[in-house]
Amino acid sequence: MGTSAKNPGSSSSSPLVPSWLDGAAPDPGPLPSPIPENVASPQDQPTPERPTSPLPLPPLPPIGEKDRFRPARIAFNRAVRYGSVNENLGRSLSGYSRRGMGGSRTGARRMSNSSQSAGRILGFAQTVRDVGFPQAADEFGIGDLTGRPLGEAVSRLTEAFCEPGGSIDEAITRAAWNETLLLAVEQGVEDFESLTAQEWTSLVEIFIAQSIELRVFNDIGNDALGATLNVEQIDAIQADLHDLVFGAVQGKLTPIITGQNRLSNTALREAADATYQLVFAYLDALGEE
Repeated sequence: MGTSAKNPGSSSSSPLVPSWLDGAAPDPGPLPSPIPENVASPQDQPTPERPTSPLPLPPLPPIGEKDRFRPARIAFNRAVRYGSVNENLGRSLSGYSRRGMGGSRTGARRMSNSSQSAGRILGFAQTVRDVGFPQAADEFGIGDLTGRPLGEAVSRLTEAFCEPGGSIDEAITRAAWNETLLLAVEQGVEDFESLTAQEWTSLVEIFIAQSIELRVFNDIGNDALGATLNVEQIDAIQADLHDLVFGAVQGKLTPIITGQNRLSNTALREAADATYQLVFAYLDALGEE
């Protein structure tokens, strides 16, 4: 994974869930009716008085507990330097999910951007199952994928299913999906058009794991990766983290594709959300082992 780049990570005092995450646009209301010819136009009518007091703003999300990531970071640093998946890494991930993220439900909400992309890709996999790749590609705006070199295909699929990079959340989503596609190429995929619906679903499961791993490194792993470490230490912690996270994801989305029912976009997104919440609940429980 591309986790060695140094960045400040998340502040412990930042909100557990960004204020914009669940925001909804106000209802614009019905369109105005045409004005009859015998009625004065709005320009000729008196201007109504404007309210003197501004509309109240929505409440800000709660500020995260001060130093809520600190215990998880300490345990993560120990895991990097001294190993011990069960003791150090498990304790770190449990504290990260329970205290740092505020529990599995809040943790899943923080992965909303990635979950949105996972839902889109699941929708594409479902369409591949029902009508085949060529028609599915046309419906999802990637009909030009056929015949492209693998490098261009990876970039095209990233643009198709991920929002443009800007925020940390969007950057994590794009990096996770990009790494998932590159991993598929490394493992022998020669063209994405030949993938079955089940194989696309497996890529979604890998993507979910990758996005959580990148979030963990961004939140609690920067200090450890910024220190003087050898390649073996970095590879070892990445492999241990991936085994834990992917082990909780693998096979969870298979029933969606193996069944014959066609799920709505909302149901697919809910399945992705539930998978993220399941993983954070699993990480939380590691501290009890």
